[in-house]
Amino acid sequence: MSDLKGFHYDAFISYRHSDIDSFVAQNLHKKLENFKLPKSVLPKVQNGKKKIERIFRDVDELPLSEDLSDPISKALQNSDYLITICTPRYPQSRWCMKEIEVFLQTHPRDHILVVLAEDEPDNSFPEILCYEDVKITDENGQIHVTRREIEPLAADTRGSNKKEMLKAMDIAVIKLCAAMFGLNYDDLKQRHREQKIRRLTAIFGSIGVAVLAFAIFATVMLIKISKQNVIITDQYNELQDSFAQAMAGVSDNLLTDGRRKDAAYAVRNVIPDDGEGKYNVNAVKALYNAMEVYKLSPIYSPSCTYDADSWLYYFGISCDQKYVFVNSGSKVYICDHDSGEVLDIIENDEGDTLSSAFCGNDGVIITDGEDAFYYSIGNKEKTDIELPEYSILYPADDGSMVVANSLDALCGIGSTGDVIFETDLASYFGDAYTSLTGISFEKDYVVCTFWSGEEMEVLFINPSNGEIEDSYTKSSDSEPCAKLSDDTLYTVTSNHDEDTGEWDADIVATNISKDKKIWKLTLEDLELTGGRFFSSDDYLFFQSVSEVMVIDLEEGNLLKRYPYSQMILESWLEDDPDYGPLLYYVLTDGSVFCCNENFQSEQTDTFYTKAPKEKITQATYSGSNLYFVLGYESYAVRYSKEKTPSATAFDEDLDWDQAVDLLPEDVFDDDKYDINFTQVDHVYYSDDKNYIFAIFSDHTAKIYDASTCECVNSFETTLEMADIFRYSDLTGSYIISGSDGGDNKSFILDANMQIICETDFIISEEGNDFIMMSDDIEYYKVPYIDINALIKMSDEYLKDYKPPVSIRDKYGIS
Repeated sequence: MSDLKGFHYDAFISYRHSDIDSFVAQNLHKKLENFKLPKSVLPKVQNGKKKIERIFRDVDELPLSEDLSDPISKALQNSDYLITICTPRYPQSRWCMKEIEVFLQTHPRDHILVVLAEDEPDNSFPEILCYEDVKITDENGQIHVTRREIEPLAADTRGSNKKEMLKAMDIAVIKLCAAMFGLNYDDLKQRHREQKIRRLTAIFGSIGVAVLAFAIFATVMLIKISKQNVIITDQYNELQDSFAQAMAGVSDNLLTDGRRKDAAYAVRNVIPDDGEGKYNVNAVKALYNAMEVYKLSPIYSPSCTYDADSWLYYFGISCDQKYVFVNSGSKVYICDHDSGEVLDIIENDEGDTLSSAFCGNDGVIITDGEDAFYYSIGNKEKTDIELPEYSILYPADDGSMVVANSLDALCGIGSTGDVIFETDLASYFGDAYTSLTGISFEKDYVVCTFWSGEEMEVLFINPSNGEIEDSYTKSSDSEPCAKLSDDTLYTVTSNHDEDTGEWDADIVATNISKDKKIWKLTLEDLELTGGRFFSSDDYLFFQSVSEVMVIDLEEGNLLKRYPYSQMILESWLEDDPDYGPLLYYVLTDGSVFCCNENFQSEQTDTFYTKAPKEKITQATYSGSNLYFVLGYESYAVRYSKEKTPSATAFDEDLDWDQAVDLLPEDVFDDDKYDINFTQVDHVYYSDDKNYIFAIFSDHTAKIYDASTCECVNSFETTLEMADIFRYSDLTGSYIISGSDGGDNKSFILDANMQIICETDFIISEEGNDFIMMSDDIEYYKVPYIDINALIKMSDEYLKDYKPPVSIRDKYGIS
């Protein structure tokens, strides 16, 4: 869990980590953060809040410490409200009860909001919420403590199935928000009542037209009805705009959760087919963002999802990146890599858990522990194969083979599903219990690292016949790691001194062909468990569970150690043109770092277009793509850094008019501008002098009509300065290009000077194309896509697609 110090939360959700409880907590969390107050009730909100900004929900089930210094206690102290998800399991949790006690130490009791998720209140509400101790002074002046029954403020989300529960949550959210915003329940429920009133008004208006059409005052009444219809139409349009605004927020959340196609789906349905009509600018902006129309910079963004119908055990990618499988236990889904389309589902009829691994480019090995078969994706045929019972499958990165390991044997399967070899481990190890802790597929060997609990043994197995051609042994009290590079074997072992209680770790380089130790690095007071080696010409990188080390390859000297408080899920080596070899790695919170022998650097902000918020539980780097499973979701996500396919390289000379940074007093010299000059960081005229663009010190920017002095747009921004502010003949409006320090960006404005697209840096235009620059200073020509073209592009992308039911229910899209 990340450091929560200094965070303030609108609410803390307390719940048991079981199926129903977690389902209600997770969906209430989403619905509360997506809830927006109707404009009609905003004046009644005393604290001035417009929406719920941040809610704390512990996804890891961390316990509280007794001294209240842990992250959970701090989150409780920094939360305005406590929302308890009450089921019969909730009062039985010691930690849930502790959360209530800690919250009451710093908050009034009426800031605890109860959600009844299952059963009846008598069975689900904890006693601490139903009674309170009160002091009473009798006639003799004696003080007595007595218990008084109280009725907590409760919302009901119960239902016979999850669909009914989700429906009930919509009403529960209104009740919870009413309490949190200090409003009456009817204040928020009013918008539902207004919808009914508008429908009734429309009905009675129609009847009135029919009846009064024959009356003397028909003309007068028609005028009144016409005015009424205008009001109703305006209210309907306002409602439609509010819904589109909400869907823009949902689209943003879907992108954060890795679901790009669903992000496009959510906003496409709220944008009129005629791009020239009235539209919500944030919905259009969200669709441009989801479609990645002008993406040029080499930044990772979600490209595709691979869905199952329940949470994933793991996933795999074929070596040619043509297919992906997702394994949900008793089902294996074979998906097209580029589109995510499910091509086939292999299911165990008895519900047994299946193990699976890609074998070659067109096959998958699948076993239920007893029976196994090779599945050909091309013709969907299954061929039975003999594998050791309850084997664990290890695929080679190049798809050349899969090794199946059981306690007694290793079995090698070729790329077409044929068994190549079987190695008898029982005869080699005897009665000693050993487990396979690592395997790598090298040029001449399959290198297998075994551990008995006290000793590491590395076996060098001939991949053509399964014979053990060499071995290497070293004592180890912790799970070891080994890597063969040419003739050099790198190993990591850790040993525990029972007398002192201390651990020492050894990293050793050994020349296998000469059976000679090259160097040994001993790290005192350290236990290393598992890990991976990466080597460059001069350096050896070792990535353990939560630490990275950089070692001099020739001498074995430790150059740098980079420890982390989270688990490292995936790592890979890249050659940087400026810094040489860099090791990149991803932590469980999605943060990305890189390091070498001189420095480490967090890359998260520049690595993703939108970093994931959910905890990452699985990660794989393959072919310049990153694949994640976020939380305990039922899908895997592919992140790629591909630029938009319509971009072509541009290498001609460039010339553009630089926007001139002016003094505020030279621009805002009219009394009509109510501006404090000291708060203006930069100010510019558009190239035609029709508009003024100002950047303020509070990270807001404003656009003014130079002729009327009216502010036509105001928005929050990270932009620090503008390089270009010009009228575009191509778009029929204006473009602003500038820098926010490290990154360059552009805003495309519509005819009303509202931002409809934020993209990479636009320099100029040529014909129907933009000339653009990426963050790595590469130049491209990209076709201009107006709103009508965007609609057409998204329709071709979505076709008949509809999000899975679980996603539609979770995010409230239809």
